[in-house]
Amino acid sequence: MHTKIYWLSTEDPEWNAAWSAFPDPELYNEQYGERLQYMGTVARCTEADGWPSGATIYVHEFRHRALPGSNQRWYAAVPATRGWRPRDVAMEQHLVRLGA
Repeated sequence: MHTKIYWLSTEDPEWNAAWSAFPDPELYNEQYGERLQYMGTVARCTEADGWPSGATIYVHEFRHRALPGSNQRWYAAVPATRGWRPRDVAMEQHLVRLGA
């Protein structure tokens, strides 16, 4: 089984929503010259609070190779805004509704 990775466009309002999860979205580490990086968006099935059992949600994944203060590799998963879908998924669902 493989995970499909979706990419947020910088023009998508979700881009700013995803990055706003961090008080300092750059998290620049001067010693290593590293910054927080967006790694892609994936679909996950969840039973988290407030979500229907087995619902598909999208999660934006980030990493930092040398987090300031600890210099450790660090990962963060930011849930997408409720109801947001990647553009190609929204287009596929639209075509199915049209019977294409």
